[in-house]
Formats: sequence, structure tokens, C-alpha cells
Amino acid sequence: MNNQSEKRICQNCKKNFIVEIRDFSFYEKIKVPPPTWCPDCRCIRRMVHRNERNLFKRTCDITGKNIISIYRADCPYTICDKDYYFSDDFDPFKYSQVYDPNLKFFEQFYEFAKKVPTPSLFVRNSKNCDYNQDMSGALNCYLCSRTHDSQNMFYTYRGNKSSDCTDCFQAVEASEFLYECVNVITCSNSQFLHFCEKCSDSSFLYNCVGCVDCFMCTDIRNKQCCYKNQQYSREDYKKIIASYELPTYKGKQKALLEFENLLKEFPRKNLTIIRSNNVSGDTIFDSKNSHNVWNVRGLENCSHIWDSIKFNDSMDTYSGKSVELVYESTATTSHSSNCHFCVRVYKGSRDCEYSWFLDNCSNCFGCVSLKNKEY
Repeated sequence: MNNQSEKRICQNCKKNFIVEIRDFSFYEKIKVPPPTWCPDCRCIRRMVHRNERNLFKRTCDITGKNIISIYRADCPYTICDKDYYFSDDFDPFKYSQVYDPNLKFFEQFYEFAKKVPTPSLFVRNSKNCDYNQDMSGALNCYLCSRTHDSQNMFYTYRGNKSSDCTDCFQAVEASEFLYECVNVITCSNSQFLHFCEKCSDSSFLYNCVGCVDCFMCTDIRNKQCCYKNQQYSREDYKKIIASYELPTYKGKQKALLEFENLLKEFPRKNLTIIRSNNVSGDTIFDSKNSHNVWNVRGLENCSHIWDSIKFNDSMDTYSGKSVELVYESTATTSHSSNCHFCVRVYKGSRDCEYSWFLDNCSNCFGCVSLKNKEY
């Protein structure tokens, strides 16, 4: 193991990057060589596996059915209707291929992966949710992505365990009846909330917690009937709200402009790092000893992680929950362990490499679309 950091040149962008001492320790632990690409290029390479915003009309390559898909008609892979893919009729072993040790692995895996059917949409256990991507346990949702255990969600990214939200970005943990809200937790009956928690019957708030009937405020806690961070009687507060005529387009635009100018007057903290120690990145909660991590919660001993929860001893991963020893993967979840170079490996999968779409599998290498299998 290297006992000092090392400067390298990225084979992709040709820029310098540093492999830290702690990185070498991790690579030795999971028995993989150090990377030849820099962190930014590695991140881009992972992200090409995720189309969350574009939908296309096409034909199912297996059933001939007209379907909605995240894959265009000219995609070289075999795309099948999601309902067929997640049904008992789908048999991935029909497409098995014998490995030839005399040929390069990646060339064989590419040809193999093109033949195994891939789901048109990753939508499971959901009803009336055909125009969405990355969804489970949902009902009556439209043009949403990364939305789970929710209902009546529209044009929303990452609405989890919530309902009746429109045009929101990350409305989670029993949020409901929201419009144009960003990064909110357990909020209700509100609009234009940004980075708020447990707020209700409010509009145009930034970084507020536990507020009810508040309007055009920032950085306040457990308040009621406040306007521009000033306390009012309920009667006077209602008069102020009525004067804006918020149900009209003109009134709403006036309020938006005032809110934007108000935010410029108040100091804003440079980073959101809460209950965390020895971390770098932003929007980090309850984490320690983790670096270059973004929008994460509950991380320990991690690096180069985006949008993930409860990771231990992992690096270079986008999206996931409750995993350990994961490397160069995307969407690895549900107590999976020691999975490397994988896409959508979940439900307790472990000891898997270079595999896609595995459900509760272990000791798999170069596999696609297996469920409850090992070796």
C-alpha cells in the first residue's frame, strides 16, 4: 500500500489529479487497481447510465407492444416493456452466453449486454405511472423521476413518501400539497419553499423550520404569522397576504421578485454541513470522514459520492442507500455489499462485479438482469 499521495494524469481529459493515501487503502481493501481517470471524468462515466428526464415512444423488442421508454428507437440494446420485464414470464437465462477466455472480456460483455432485454422504464409496483422513470410503490404520478412510495405527484424530481406535489425538487418524508418547492422535508400546503422542514400553510420561505402561516421569510424557526421576518397579529398577517393577490399571475410574479430581492439582503451560509465531522462537499448530514460528497446523509469513510444515504467504506458512486464497500457503481441499494462497477444492483446483493440489474444476487460477475441467483 502507498504511504503517500500520488499525482496522476487522467487518461480521459489529460488533467492532473491526486490519489490520496486513504484512497490507496480502500483500493487495497476491495482488491482493485487505482483509477486511471480523474474523479470528474469517473463521475461523468457513471452518469451516462442514468436518463431521468427524457422519454421516447418506441416498440418493445420482445412483445412488439407500443411503449414509452427512456431509450430511443435506435438504441443498440434490446428494450422490452417494463411490465414484461418485471413479470414471471421474463427469463434472463434464455440469453446466456458462454465466456471465451481467448477474447477480451469487455467486448464480450458489451455484445452480451445488448442481447439481454433491458426494461423500458425502471418503474416497479406502481399504478398509473407509465410516464415516469425510476419509480416504485407509486400511484397516479406523471413526469416524475426518482419518486418512491408516493401518490399524485406531477413534474417532481425525487418525491419520496409524499403526495399531491407539483413542480417540486426533493419533497420527502410525508410532504403534501406543495407547489414549486425545493429540498423540503415534511412540509404541507405551501408554495415556493426552499430548504425548509416541518413548515405548513406558508409561501416564499428560505431555510425555515417549524413555521406555520409565514410569508416572505428566511432563516426563522418555530414562528407563526411572520412577514419578512417580522411578527404580526393573525388579522394583520391575513391582510398582508390578501394584498398580494397570490392566486393571480401578476400577484405571484410580484411576490417572486420581492422574494428574490429579499434573499439578497440576508447572509447565506457557504455550505450546508450538519452534524458531520471531517467532511468536504455540500449538503451533508450526519456523516464523518467523507470527502467530495454531495447531497448525502449518514456516510462514513466515503469519497466521491453523490445523492446517497447510509454508505460505509465506499467510493465513486451515484445514488443509493444502505450499502458498504461499493465502488464505481450507480443505484446500488438495500444492504448490498462489496459490489464494484455495477448498475442497479440492489436488495442485499453482495460480492458482484461488472453486472447490471441484479436483485438479491451474490458472487456474480458479468451478469445482467438476474434475480435471487449466485455464482
